[in-house]
Amino acid sequence: MSLLQSRIAKVVFVYIIIFVLFSVVFLLLFQLPFETIQSVLFYRGLIFLVLTTLAFLVSVYYFYRKNSKLVGLETLFAAVVLTTSLHLSFFVVFPVTFERSVSMYLLTQLNDTQTNKSCTSTKVDLQNKLINDYVIARGAIGKRLTEQKVIDFIEVDGECVSLKKKAKSFLDFSKVISNLYSIK
Repeated sequence: MSLLQSRIAKVVFVYIIIFVLFSVVFLLLFQLPFETIQSVLFYRGLIFLVLTTLAFLVSVYYFYRKNSKLVGLETLFAAVVLTTSLHLSFFVVFPVTFERSVSMYLLTQLNDTQTNKSCTSTKVDLQNKLINDYVIARGAIGKRLTEQKVIDFIEVDGECVSLKKKAKSFLDFSKVISNLYSIK
């Protein structure tokens, strides 16, 4: 292995280790009972991300001071910054969207009430549930049903709204993400 290949391997190894350790710490924070401190998932996640980032910046600085020959300080800091950026992007795109999305609420309601192929939800049922429990707004269901029909997650037959298999797979994925970030 050449000197350049050895250097690249060290840098890649550092990035992977920092990403894995950072991820474990960041995700573990969501499993702790901090919801009483900050009930809004987005802000709680930002607090956790800032705390984890600061802890890792301090840690890599002290690691560098004791092991300065292994890898440069800029590599360690860059790995923390990149990892923070990736987690912020993923956190905002998936868990925060899943928690706040009216579309996710609608699909979950259909999933919770639908049995086999029988129609257990109507547009009126869904609209009343959404208004009373979630939004208190007019016209939200029509907009979301159109959106979900366009992306082929639901089927509308008269007054009957049914969830498609594609949507069930998406909901399974969202449950995994929700569990990782303790979204209730």
